[in-house]
Amino acid sequence: MSRPASVLTALSSILALTGCPNQGIQAINASPEADIVSHSDGEEVLEGTSVAFWGVASDPDHQPEELTATWYLDGTEVCPATPANPDGMTACEAVIGPNDDALVLEVKDPKGAAGSATVALVVVPSETPVASITAPEATGIYYSDQLIVFEGEGGEAEDAASALTAWWSSSLVGDLDVQAEPSSA
Repeated sequence: MSRPASVLTALSSILALTGCPNQGIQAINASPEADIVSHSDGEEVLEGTSVAFWGVASDPDHQPEELTATWYLDGTEVCPATPANPDGMTACEAVIGPNDDALVLEVKDPKGAAGSATVALVVVPSETPVASITAPEATGIYYSDQLIVFEGEGGEAEDAASALTAWWSSSLVGDLDVQAEPSSA
């Protein structure tokens, strides 16, 4: 069915008056959305520990697996861009540094549109392990041709003894080749 020329002229005039060029319909690409679900603002994380983060990526124009997710701590990329799972989930595991107080999840779609979510973390400094020699006593008498038993104690507030590493060292020969297995006994 053809339209009379006067109708087409009227439509062209209306488009010209409204400032709309006669370019046809243009597709709009919505920005993807990111949501961090593992942590919330103000949550405490322990410095020097490995922490797992989870988030959700979504976009009304694309399937979740078409989206890429990149994770940042304090502006530094800690998990590079990887596709989201079919359910939109994305995960990252990173060791927390002393200044890693901003966690960001950035999601991009195949057309380059991006969305992000940010969570403010509170980094709790870890305590320094302590150690002391309990035997032999500094004031004892010892002979160069007799073995000496070494004993010590040590610990850390955050970790169990089995998670610690210990060694004996001498100012004369450096690290000694002896067993130094921490125990909770």
